Amino acid sequence: IKMSFIRSETMHHKKLRIPKHKVVPILHQLGKVGDIFEFIDLNKNNSENRKNFSAMISRCEEIDKKIIKFFTICEQFEVTNQKFDSFEEYRDYSEGFENQMHTLGRLPFDHIENEVTADEKMISEMFSNYNDIQEHLESLYEKLQVFSKLKDLMMNKESSGKNELNERLESYIDPEREGGSALDFISGVISTEDAIRMKRMIFRASKGRACVQIFDLELNRPESHKRKIFLVVFPGSGENILMQKLIKICDIFNASRYKVPSINEFTIEYPQLESEIRQKEHILDESKSTAFKFLKQRVGELDGEPSRYEFYRLYIKNEKYINTNLNKCLVNENFIEAEVFVPESKLEQVQQAADKILKMGDFDNAPSFSMSAAEHSNIKLPTYIPTNDFTWTFQEIVNTYGIPRYKEFNPAVFNIVTFPFLFGMMFGDIAHGLILLVFGLYLLLNDKNIENNPNSKLGVFLKAKYLLPMMGFFAFYSGFIYNDFAAAAVPLSSTCYQNQFLKDESGKLIAMHGVKDSDCSYYFGIDHKWNACSNDLTFLNSLKMKLSVLIGVIHMLLGIFIKGLNCVFYGDYLSFYFEFVPQFVFMLLIFGYMDFMIIWKWLQDWTGKENMAPNITSTLLDVFLKVGKVAGNKEDPTNPKDPVRVLYGDEKGDLQSTIQMVILVVAVIMIPIMLLVKPIVLNNRYKKQHNPFVQVHTTDNSNSKAEDTGSHNILVETSNRNRGINEVDDAKSQRSNSMSSAPGDHHDDEEHSFGDLIMHQTIETIEFVLGSISNTASYLRLWALSLAHSQLSKVFYEKAIKTFLRNESEYSEIYIQIVGLFVGFVILACITFGVLLMMDMLECFLHTLRLHWVEFQNKFYKADGVKYMPFSFKSNFE
Repeated sequence: IKMSFIRSETMHHKKLRIPKHKVVPILHQLGKVGDIFEFIDLNKNNSENRKNFSAMISRCEEIDKKIIKFFTICEQFEVTNQKFDSFEEYRDYSEGFENQMHTLGRLPFDHIENEVTADEKMISEMFSNYNDIQEHLESLYEKLQVFSKLKDLMMNKESSGKNELNERLESYIDPEREGGSALDFISGVISTEDAIRMKRMIFRASKGRACVQIFDLELNRPESHKRKIFLVVFPGSGENILMQKLIKICDIFNASRYKVPSINEFTIEYPQLESEIRQKEHILDESKSTAFKFLKQRVGELDGEPSRYEFYRLYIKNEKYINTNLNKCLVNENFIEAEVFVPESKLEQVQQAADKILKMGDFDNAPSFSMSAAEHSNIKLPTYIPTNDFTWTFQEIVNTYGIPRYKEFNPAVFNIVTFPFLFGMMFGDIAHGLILLVFGLYLLLNDKNIENNPNSKLGVFLKAKYLLPMMGFFAFYSGFIYNDFAAAAVPLSSTCYQNQFLKDESGKLIAMHGVKDSDCSYYFGIDHKWNACSNDLTFLNSLKMKLSVLIGVIHMLLGIFIKGLNCVFYGDYLSFYFEFVPQFVFMLLIFGYMDFMIIWKWLQDWTGKENMAPNITSTLLDVFLKVGKVAGNKEDPTNPKDPVRVLYGDEKGDLQSTIQMVILVVAVIMIPIMLLVKPIVLNNRYKKQHNPFVQVHTTDNSNSKAEDTGSHNILVETSNRNRGINEVDDAKSQRSNSMSSAPGDHHDDEEHSFGDLIMHQTIETIEFVLGSISNTASYLRLWALSLAHSQLSKVFYEKAIKTFLRNESEYSEIYIQIVGLFVGFVILACITFGVLLMMDMLECFLHTLRLHWVEFQNKFYKADGVKYMPFSFKSNFE
C-alpha cells in the first residue's frame, strides 16, 4: 500500500500566471494531461453574472442545446452517433482537429459554433417542413377513417339492429319516407379520455336532440388507441343555433372536425382523399430521405470512427468546463492569475506540461506561462487519496460517510480486511459463502466481457468485483469455523464425543449423551457432533457471543490506536497524552480485561467443577458493584450453596480481587484526566496568546509543525515546506464536520472561554465512556446476525427437505419422498436465493457498514475533509 493511500498525498499551493490571449489553448492542453491540479476559487464572493467568463459559459450552453436537439432529431431519423471508445481516442481526435484549425487560421470554438448554428438553422427548417407534412398526413388518415366509418353507417353496414342513430341516418338517406326530416352532422376525432365527457355535455346542451356515437380509430399507429371517432347527428334548422353550440363544445375539447359530405359527394371525395394521401406519403418519404442524407453528412460518421457531432459535444463541454474554472481566477490586463492545489507526485507532470506548452507555436514572442509558490495564506487543503480498481470500493465506503481530513489516517487501509471479515462472521456458511465467492470470482474474471455488453444485467455489480469475492471468502471461512453447511454439519475429522446410552431396568433406551474423550481435540472449527445435540443452540450462542465481543474490543482498540497515530503525526501531544492514553487505558482495562477473562476461562478445564465456573458478565459487574471483590463465601470457598467462583489466583479470590480493584481505580482515574487536563492547558495557552505582555516566538523551520493543539483543523501555510501544512487545533471544532476555512481566516484570534472548553470536553468524555459500553454491546450483532442466518437455513432445510426424509412421517412412501424431495429442493433453492443470498446478505452488509462507520471510525475519524477535484477532461468524458 502506498503512503498516499494511508494518508492524503502532500498538497502544494501554487500560483499560475497564464497569458490572457492564450489561456484557453493552454488549459486545453493541461486538461488533456489529467489529474494534475485543482483550481482554487478566488471569486467565490462574487455573483455569477459579475464574473468575467459568464458570457462564454452562456454561449457554450446555447451550443450544447443545439447539439442535443441535433441528437434528438438523429434518433428520430435513426441516424446513429458513434461515441469514443476511450478518452485517449478523444484526445488524439481533438489534437488533430486543433491542428487542422490552426492550419486554416480558425479558432476551434468559433468554427464549431458557426457550423452548429448553420446546421441548426437548416435542420430546423427541414424538420419543420417534415413535421408539417407528417401532421397533414395524419390529419388525412383520420379524415379517411371518419369517411370510411360514415360510409359504412350510411350504407347500413355497421349493424343490422335498429337504434336512434340508424333511424336518423335512414331519414337522412331518404327524406321522402314517412317521418323523414333534414339532419345535420358533425364528425371528427377526439382523445379517448374526453370522448365520454363530450358526449354527456352534448346531450345536456342539446336536451337530447343530438345523437352522439363513438367509434374506434383504426390506424396502424401506436397512438391510435388514444383517439376516437365521433359522429353527432342532430336536426337541422335555418338559424343553426344548435350547430353553433355543438361546434363550441367540440372546440372546448380540442376535437378535430371534418365536413360530412352527402351520399353523392362521397363517391367523388373519397377517391380524391385516397389520392391525396398517396401524394403526401410520397412527399413525406422524399423529405425523410433528404433529411436522413443531410444528417448522415453532418454527422460525418465513418465505419468504426466516432461521429463529428459527438466530438463537438465533448469539445463544447470541455470549453464550458474551462470557462467555469476561469471564473475562479483573477483577470489582469495581460494575464490570468490562478491559485491551484498540486499533489506532490504531480509536480513533475505539471512542469512537463508547461514545457510542452511553451514549445507550441506562437509562444516564442508571447508572455510566458509560469508556475510559482503562492503567497502565505491560511486555506484548507483538499484530500487526495489515489485509488485503483481494488481500493476504489473500500475508499467509496469511507467517503460515503465523509472525506478524510487532510493527512488524517485513512480508515480504508484497515477496512480492506475488517469489512469482509466482519461480514463473514455474520454471514458465515460454507455453502452460501461459496456461492458468493464463485459469483465474485466470475465478475472478477469476466469484467471486460460484462462491461462491453450493454445488455448484461451484471454491470451494476462490477464496482464490487473485488469486494464480493472477499466477502464470500470470509463467509466461507467462517462457515468452516462454525461447521455450518446450509444447516448441516460437515465431518471435517473424527468426532471427539462418544455416544453413551442410558437404559432402564427393562433395557429400554431412555436417553443418549455424548461423552468427550479427555485427550481428543477437534483440529479445526466446531465438532460436527454438536449438530445432533439438543443443546447445540445454547453452546453456539455462547461461543459466537464471546467471539463477537473479542473481535469488537480489538476493533475498537485499533480505532483508538489510530487516534494516537493521528495525534503524533499532527504533533498534538496534548491530545495524545490526555485523550488517547486515558481512552486506550480505560478501554484496555475494562473491556480488555473482559476479553482476558473469556480467553482464560476457555483455557481452563472445568470438568467436575462446573458450579465453580465464574460467569463473565457477573464478574465484570462485580468489579463496579463490589469494588472488585469476588463474590462468595471465602470461609468455605467450595461450599456448593455459595461458592467463590474464582477465575485465576488462589481459591479465595484474593489475588483476583486485588487486580480487579486496581483495574477499577485506574479506570476511574482516567475519567477526570480525560475531562479536566486538556481544557485547563488550552485555556492557559489561549490566555498567553492573547496577552499583549507575552511575546510568543515561532520558528519557520521547513519540517516544523504547529503545536497549537485544540482540534486538528488544518490550515495551510503555502510556502515551500516539505510537508506544506500548518496544523491549528481549535477546541470548539474538535467534533465539527464542517470546518471549511477560506483564505484569510484567522482561527488564532477566536475567543475560547473556559466554560466552552469544559463543556466540550465533558461531552467528549461522556460520549467515550458511555459509548465504549454501547459500542461493545453493538458488536453482539455479529452473533445475532449469524444466529439468524443459521436458524433460517435450518428452518428452510427442515421444512423443505428433512420432512420427506423421516420414515415415521406421513410421507414415508418412496415415490412420495422422491417427488417431495424434488419439489422441496426447488422451493429450498428459491427461498435460499431470495431470503438468504439477497435479503440476509444485504442485511449483513448494512450491519457491517454500521460497525465501521459508528463503532470503529468514531474513535478517531473526523470526516470533515474536502475532496480533491482535479482539473481534467477525463471527468467530463466519463
